[in-house]
Amino acid sequence: MCNIICKSNLYFQKNTAKQGFRPVHNNASRYKWMKQSIQNIWHTILDHIGTTAAGSCIVGLDDNGVTEIFRSQGEIRFSDLAEQTHLMPGYLVVCLNVLADKGFCTIEPIGGGDFISRIEARLLNVLNTPEWCHRFTRALDAALIVQEGQVPCPLETGSDPEDDPFREMTPLSPIYASIMTELSLNNHSTLLIKNPGTAIPFKYLGLSHEYAVFIFNELARLGWCRVATDTVALTRAGTWALKLASQYYHTAGYLKLYHQIPCLLRQGKAWAFKTDGHLRRDIDIASSTKVFESTVKESLLDMALPVFNQPLQDQPDCIVDMGCGEGTLLATLYDFIRKQTMRGKQLSERPITIVGVDPSPIARKESRSRFEALGISYIVMDGDIADPGKLSVDLARHGLDPWKVLHISKSIFHNRRLSIISAKQLSAWKSQTRDSFSWRNGEMVPARLVEYDLWQVLNRWRPFIRKYGIIIIEAHTVSPLNVIYPEYTNILACLDATHGFSEQYLMGADVFQNVLQAAGFVAERLEYIGKSVFGQPVMSIGRYVTG
Repeated sequence: MCNIICKSNLYFQKNTAKQGFRPVHNNASRYKWMKQSIQNIWHTILDHIGTTAAGSCIVGLDDNGVTEIFRSQGEIRFSDLAEQTHLMPGYLVVCLNVLADKGFCTIEPIGGGDFISRIEARLLNVLNTPEWCHRFTRALDAALIVQEGQVPCPLETGSDPEDDPFREMTPLSPIYASIMTELSLNNHSTLLIKNPGTAIPFKYLGLSHEYAVFIFNELARLGWCRVATDTVALTRAGTWALKLASQYYHTAGYLKLYHQIPCLLRQGKAWAFKTDGHLRRDIDIASSTKVFESTVKESLLDMALPVFNQPLQDQPDCIVDMGCGEGTLLATLYDFIRKQTMRGKQLSERPITIVGVDPSPIARKESRSRFEALGISYIVMDGDIADPGKLSVDLARHGLDPWKVLHISKSIFHNRRLSIISAKQLSAWKSQTRDSFSWRNGEMVPARLVEYDLWQVLNRWRPFIRKYGIIIIEAHTVSPLNVIYPEYTNILACLDATHGFSEQYLMGADVFQNVLQAAGFVAERLEYIGKSVFGQPVMSIGRYVTG
């Protein structure tokens, strides 16, 4: 999930204070100018994120004839659209939801799982821009080449961004996401940020001349740097943009998926997702780590540390993180337990084993390396959030008592394979939304099935969390109609696209809590994140026990 759920002015106040820019006396006007400048950069980044998501859907629909239908009819029933185009209905719904997030179309339910979709003038403006889809496709191709460390062919451009009336939907958005992510993750940004305005030779950045010329010439279009023959200097705007580069991680991690949307709409085959073929797992892990550190770290510590200040005989033997990524959560929690709890003072007599569980081989490899370096007693294993029984068997096989565990789940309940559920089983479950989801094969999944499947999974977990409960960190979907600050609909478009096309089933926070309650989970403590910006929570963290 994107690490962009706090207001930009709060970020500005915290970081400009470190730089010495305070709104007092003669610095007041400078502060006001800086604040406006950084907010403009923030909005530019948000637009790149949303445009990459919406643009990929526009290209997918355009390649498959949907935009021509919209042009000629203006509005159409979804069932008629699916029948005319023969596209995979689940993925078609995802595309329309993403466009609705950006205000490019409206969706009006008419009952029976059907709806009417109407095209808006904003989408026509994009479609009427000469060569927009072609330029976007080339930029997306180039973005993937940049991720491989190669040099793409020069990109065609129209006017400069400041003169482009469609700069809020620049077709170059994917390349900016890719370049900024590569600079940030490969540590090329440190020298540049520490020396703003100073010409830095390409060789000092560890970049080939051809590669550096390409990426920095693209950033120069935005006014973020100045490029000479073999040097680059960040502008003040570029320095702040590079400090905010982690906001691009989630988008950059899913560029492979965005590239596959036209084919997914036609074929909907699972081949796209084999062996992480739909994303860069290393970037996705980095994004998840940033989200944890910036949004839920303090809340997690507040919920987990009291467990380790109880009498020793009442404390768990191990901590299991389902969806551990590269181990940041477990390593952080272990460090605070060691320093700040009663258990930490007696680790030599009563050690804690941390258990990282993740279905990704890349994540397991990185977490092992991290735990080895820290000298922590650990186990790393494969696992499935939908099968806690197997997890308990695996824990016992490693000599751990599966009943003496503090469980933590980080954004993994929505990322599960759905079970095949009969109509008889579903008949008693009353759905709380009219949302639709997509199977991996591109067919539609009704919300009722997704909710019931989650209820089943939660019931499987109940026996294993009776003693110490479970801390659940979860992402949520939000209606664009509730968003308080319009620019943040770009984030909704990004999240709906990346989750909707990759078999991840985000629910609204209220629906998620209702399913938890139906499964007998009681929230001892619950916190919501993002409501002040999105109008509804985009994340929640709660400590639950069974009722």
